[in-house]
Amino acid sequence: MKTIRILLIEDKISEIENSISNSLSGLYKVRIKSFNNGEEALKYIEENSSPDLVLLDLKIPFYKSDSPQRGNGEKVLRELCQMEVSHIVPTIIITAYPDLHDESTSFGRKYKIYAYLDKSEPKFYTRLKTYVQEIIDGEIKHRNRFCSIANKNCSRDVKFKGRNSCFLAYSSEGRYAGFMKDLKAKIKSKRIDALDWIDKDRESDAPSGLIFCPFLCDRIFSRNIFIANITDKNLNVYFEWGFAIGIGRKSYALCEQSKLKSLPPLLKGNLCIPYQNVDISEDFIFEDYLGNLYGKVTDIFPAVTVPSKNDIKILGIFPNDNYHEGYISDKLKEFIKELKLLHLGKVNDIIHVLNTVLLAEKIMFDLMSDEEENSMNNAQLAFLIGFAIGRGKDVFILQQRPINKPFLDTYSKLKYYSDIEEIKSELKEWSYR
Repeated sequence: MKTIRILLIEDKISEIENSISNSLSGLYKVRIKSFNNGEEALKYIEENSSPDLVLLDLKIPFYKSDSPQRGNGEKVLRELCQMEVSHIVPTIIITAYPDLHDESTSFGRKYKIYAYLDKSEPKFYTRLKTYVQEIIDGEIKHRNRFCSIANKNCSRDVKFKGRNSCFLAYSSEGRYAGFMKDLKAKIKSKRIDALDWIDKDRESDAPSGLIFCPFLCDRIFSRNIFIANITDKNLNVYFEWGFAIGIGRKSYALCEQSKLKSLPPLLKGNLCIPYQNVDISEDFIFEDYLGNLYGKVTDIFPAVTVPSKNDIKILGIFPNDNYHEGYISDKLKEFIKELKLLHLGKVNDIIHVLNTVLLAEKIMFDLMSDEEENSMNNAQLAFLIGFAIGRGKDVFILQQRPINKPFLDTYSKLKYYSDIEEIKSELKEWSYR
């Protein structure tokens, strides 16, 4: 019988711990580590290997001496998402709040939450047992796997919203968020099903371990049209843009006219649409773009050829700077056999780069630190990471420290380093797998 490790964060531990163990006893050997405050729970995760599951009450003390506060559950989630743990830690929120629906949709947009359970409902333990079994048999088994969309199947059975459905991606912290909200309103006035990442969409609020970022995957995958504002070079938006193209969505990347020259060189040209105001929506042709749900990359880039087999075992894609093109490349080639290098600073043809990505079986990306001067190089890499994942590639992502804001959409495949030797063993294991 499989042993599972559960971390319970609940201010009234004695009322629930034994019942949880009893409800799961027929399925697993259950080891529960319990804390009645957030600080000690987070410290435990930092000092020990990550648990298989977190059960978290929203109203808990953060420090042991505190009284329970409603906001502390979100604080724990935020800290948990930012920790460099060994794998995604699925979380089930357990709460007794009557406004559970509003709470869940709010948190579901931000954090890696699997499900929300109301402790007061009669079937609480029955539902908990069902969810835990789904997580243990799915999340852990497929923890290192991204979506297999390129193979034309989605194990989550995501429903297509139709040809006149649209998803808008943009940075909430940028100056262009207001423009995108106005654009969404204008698109909706044309009777187009348009939504963005802050909209409530219940079917998208329950992540699964089978895919990289389920909340966004559902939304991009289920809609025919993808519109991104790429002006401020937000990494997550560029990642989502590349993913949308990879899975065959009709993709529009908007850039404010005055900022067009500052875009990453590789992604300029026909990929981007300059704009000055929301009337840009008049240029969109909302039609059935590819004729089927999955599409083909050759429908978007006719010059791209999809190979019948992978001719490159391992491809390394590096940014445009001497340190990564020289020292890091040489060090990696010492312990990764069959590594073919692609330096973005030496190519300016997006078709060539995409063709090379399609030829590879495995791809390693190396992001620079997230300091401002590196944003252009990292934006190009983020786009290609999204594209590679959309095509079903086995991806490993590195990022050089310092890191101020994590590249969250790919947290389960992203490894930070100060010295490349720090991740040598993990890279070797991935390359031989």
